[in-house]
Amino acid sequence: MACARVYSAALRLYPADYRLRFAAEMRATFREALAERRQRVRFTIAECGSVVLGAGREWLCKLTADPATRGRRLPDCRMMRPVGVTPLEWGAGLEWIEDDEDDISSRGAED
Repeated sequence: MACARVYSAALRLYPADYRLRFAAEMRATFREALAERRQRVRFTIAECGSVVLGAGREWLCKLTADPATRGRRLPDCRMMRPVGVTPLEWGAGLEWIEDDEDDISSRGAED
């Protein structure tokens, strides 16, 4: 299990959007391959080296390519509207914030 923890820690080198999409699958594949190996430490070191190189490539692509043309950019799920929530419902929170700001600024003018 120590090998799996080391590998999971190495996966943190990848950009967040990449980890969100692929980390679980990468961990599962690593555990399956680790179970088939005799020399687990050597295998873990080799795989962590691959993770370092792969993470470096992903960061290089992410930082140097234009977001408009980059096909490697994964969507940021934290910024996406949840399934089943209409655009009107999603934007209702913004209108509520604007209304509160108007009320606060009008109260300040009355005082």
